[in-house]
Amino acid sequence: MSVFVDTALGLFESAAYKVNTAEPFMYASNKIGPIYVDCRMLQQNPFRWGQAVENMQRLIWEKVGLPQISYISGGETADLPFSIRVAAALEKPHTIIRKEVKSYGAKNNFAGPVPKQGEHVVHVADLMTDGKSAEQWVQVLRGAGATVEHYFYVFDRLQGGQERLKKLGVTAHPLCWMDADFFEKVGVEKGYIKQESYDSVKEYLADAANWAHAYLRQHPEFVVNNTQIKEGVIGERKGLDVLVSAYPELGREIGARVIDLLRKKGVQQIPEDLEKLAA
Repeated sequence: MSVFVDTALGLFESAAYKVNTAEPFMYASNKIGPIYVDCRMLQQNPFRWGQAVENMQRLIWEKVGLPQISYISGGETADLPFSIRVAAALEKPHTIIRKEVKSYGAKNNFAGPVPKQGEHVVHVADLMTDGKSAEQWVQVLRGAGATVEHYFYVFDRLQGGQERLKKLGVTAHPLCWMDADFFEKVGVEKGYIKQESYDSVKEYLADAANWAHAYLRQHPEFVVNNTQIKEGVIGERKGLDVLVSAYPELGREIGARVIDLLRKKGVQQIPEDLEKLAA
C-alpha cells in the first residue's frame, strides 16, 4: 500500500477522524468546521503510530538526506508524539518549540537546546490547516538563526498551509491529505465512513468559509456558548474569537445579535473589538 493509504487507514482505525455537522469543531486557527482530525489518536494504535513515524523517517531520507540535518524540531504539544520519535529514529538531536516565551528556565521559545546560527532544522508536525502555526514554528527557528527549508507532517487539511509555507521558502511534505481519495477510496470503500456522512460534509469541503458563514448566520449562539462567562465577566474567549478573529466579515450581520446574547448572559462590559465589528 502507499504511504497515503497507510496513513489514512491509521487515522480511521484510531478514531482520529470525527464528524459533527450540528455542533462544529473549533480549530486552532479559530475557524470552525464539521470535520476534526486528531493525529494524536494514533498513539493508541502502536502499529499505525510506528508506521507513520517510519514513513516520515523514509520521506525525510528521500527529500532531504541526513548529512545536512542538524536538528529535528516539534511544536508543543501535538507535534511531539511524532517529532521526538522521528528524531530518535534518525539519531538526530531534538528540540521543542514553545507556543509562548516563558519567563523562567531557558526564558525563550525553546524547551531544550536552541539551534545555532546556520544549523539546518527539519520540523516534524502532526497536522496542517491554514499554516499559521507552521509559520510561527518556522519564524521561531529562523529567529534563532537556523536554516529551515522543509516541513514534514502527518495530515494536511488542504486549507492553504502549503501555500503559506511556500511564501516563506519552505517545502511542505505531508504523508496524507484530505481530498476525495481520503474520503472515497479509503473512508467509504473501506467502510470507515458511511456514504451519507460523507455527503453531509461535501458542501464544507467545496467551500469551508461559505459553510462556516451559513452556520454562524443560523447559529450566532455558537459564539456565546463557546465563550467562558462567569458572574457577567468574559474569561476564555475562544467562541468570541471565532467571530472576531476568524470571520470578522460577519460582524455587521451577526455582531449585534451576539452582543444581545452576551447581555442576556449578564455581560455588562462588551469587548471593544466586538463592538467595533458590529458597528
